[in-house]
Amino acid sequence: MTVDPPEWLDVLPYADDLDEFARRYRGSRRAARRQHAVVLVAALVVAAAVLLVVWALPKHRGMHVAGGTNAAQGNTAQGNTAQSAAPLTPVTYQADAPANTLFGTAHTRPYPGASDGVIVQTIGNWGNGVGEGALRFNNVVVPGAGTYALTFFYVNPNNEPTRSVIITASGSGSVSLTVAGSAACCSAQQVRVDLNRGPNSITFSNPAGHAPAIDRIVVGPL
Repeated sequence: MTVDPPEWLDVLPYADDLDEFARRYRGSRRAARRQHAVVLVAALVVAAAVLLVVWALPKHRGMHVAGGTNAAQGNTAQGNTAQSAAPLTPVTYQADAPANTLFGTAHTRPYPGASDGVIVQTIGNWGNGVGEGALRFNNVVVPGAGTYALTFFYVNPNNEPTRSVIITASGSGSVSLTVAGSAACCSAQQVRVDLNRGPNSITFSNPAGHAPAIDRIVVGPL
């Protein structure tokens, strides 16, 4: 560092006392050294501060990223929980429930072995002029649109070995199948049905012949 010469050097040619000159010269050297020391200390302080910042920065960055990652994961999980439908546990719907609709010859009847003691029978075409019997389950609710397992429990009260049934779900077309059965309640058969999110209707019918009497249905995941 360059130190400007003191003003008293301008009068050096006129100084009579060399001792005074030497004293002043030594004083100027001491002042210069003090200035150098101050500058050095200041530089060391700045360097130490920079080192502290550099040392702390990676840790701070790591904490920020970790926090951001956790927050993002939390948002994703919560988003995924809020938007995704809750998994469906199997739900049972009784055939004789008041919310259901019976058409034509279909009617309820007490029957031994039925889950709540009652079945809906004479579903289908019985040729008596009353009209085709049908059973419609109303308000079958699922959390999301998709394919579900529908298990229906049935019986053939007159002990017919087989009967046919058409199952129509509001979210898809119809499924037609023939099932083996007897007068002992109850046999079970599972089919796949496509359902809409929310309430659906499921209808059992058979315009060409006798359909099995229905005890209940269970709707659940595949």
